[in-house]
Amino acid sequence: MTAQMRDYFTDKRQTATINDQRREAAYIERFSEIWTFKLIDGQYRVAHINQSL
Repeated sequence: MTAQMRDYFTDKRQTATINDQRREAAYIERFSEIWTFKLIDGQYRVAHINQSL
């Protein structure tokens, strides 16, 4: 899986406008992961996530 994300923090002491500005200013990072699922009791559950790609 290849995805994109923004890595940022919000501060409860700041206004929504300031937190929105921080989110918009955060760099968009592209990353890849491989998720392995295992069937347990009739439900698929995440068994492992490989983030070292």
